[in-house]
Amino acid sequence: MKAQKLTEFLDIHKIRYGVLSADKIIKDHRYPKNQAIYIGLDQPQTTLIQSLFNTDTSFTDNTFYDVSAWHLAMAWGLPWAAVSSPLNTHELSFGNKPQNIYKKNAIAYMFDWSSGNAPAALNYLNQQFENVMITGKALHIDGAKVPAGSFVLPVAKNTSEDKLFAVLSTITDAFKVNWYAIDTAQAETGVDLGSPALQRLQPVKVLMVVGSGIDAYQAGSLWHLFDTQVYLPLTKVRTSQLMNVDLNDYSHIILPNGSYERYFDEQLSSKIKSWVAAGGHLIAIQAAANWVEKTLQKIEEDKEKTEEKVEVVRKPYEDYNKDAAEKVLGGAIVEANVDLSHPLALGTDLKNQFVMMKGDAVLRASEQAYNMPMQITEQVRAAGFISDYWQKKLSKAPLVIVDKVGKGSIIKFGFNPNFRAYWLGTQRWIINAVFLTDLIQKTK
Repeated sequence: MKAQKLTEFLDIHKIRYGVLSADKIIKDHRYPKNQAIYIGLDQPQTTLIQSLFNTDTSFTDNTFYDVSAWHLAMAWGLPWAAVSSPLNTHELSFGNKPQNIYKKNAIAYMFDWSSGNAPAALNYLNQQFENVMITGKALHIDGAKVPAGSFVLPVAKNTSEDKLFAVLSTITDAFKVNWYAIDTAQAETGVDLGSPALQRLQPVKVLMVVGSGIDAYQAGSLWHLFDTQVYLPLTKVRTSQLMNVDLNDYSHIILPNGSYERYFDEQLSSKIKSWVAAGGHLIAIQAAANWVEKTLQKIEEDKEKTEEKVEVVRKPYEDYNKDAAEKVLGGAIVEANVDLSHPLALGTDLKNQFVMMKGDAVLRASEQAYNMPMQITEQVRAAGFISDYWQKKLSKAPLVIVDKVGKGSIIKFGFNPNFRAYWLGTQRWIINAVFLTDLIQKTK
């Protein structure tokens, strides 16, 4: 799906491209023929192309109050490389539907979670059948290699064959997701279909807080993501109305970036905390995650840092604006190391991923070793301007922290995984936080 979206994006901007005619290995990464796209610079849109793939991290004027980098491949989670000479290419369409084969006597059907439209297909399938399963571990079964995070539909004895065939056809035609018919429950390698690693997908009903104090742009982009790409409606509740809502009607609550200390009192905080302990899944983004740390989890700040005396050094007044800009993280791309085995990372395949950092939210490192699936690398900078102040503050900082609390969970994002609906490379993290939370085990 990303390939199709990429070619549509390039076509809209009149950027010429071709598909590789032969395999190419660059820096130990294999770019396969008929699947990798080559974009040459010898064309009218050269300046735009160079801008889309710019990796500058230092500038003549370092005063940035908004995003300073829009690297296309980093944002979309695509492997990429610069080449010094033209490559042989040809034209090829990526819009073809997968060649899925229906089997009359199959005992189950498995669906690949790495497909771009897989979340929408899963949501659709879960609306049609009540026994959809998610596999927390990879398996090789009946000739199909199925990665962790894939979903499974066991074929019950009373399943209507006409309905099953119609649903599978829709997933092929409308969502273009690969699925595999399985004749046996015994895997060649990995877990069998009867393993506890396969868990039944619980009904998903998501509430998102909006209104006073909430970042409307971020809330809007999340609404758009789930509404138009996953086809999962979100119930939007204003901060002023949340106290009157029965939270037990919802499986997940999303707290977008916002001023929660101002609008959430102790009574409401206690209500949310009790809901989590009873089995709810709370997803908090940026400043919302910081509020959760302070209010719900009572994580204390580093006393040595807060009590540290700062020596004031006199500076020229004319340097104020320049110095103030050093403390502004207007928007730059950082490199992050990812634990691909974690449920929230399933469906992504790059060990190093790229995140848009904007604002001043930084998560505090967890004391648990297994619950930080994404962490900024030591070098931090990938593209755009990051001052030395932020370079030091962000180095090795956690970007995602997952805590099991009672029967529920708290998932904290130190960044916006759906930044301006452009950051396709990290969108899957917020989607996984909705669909795959039951795969997350409590660790010590």
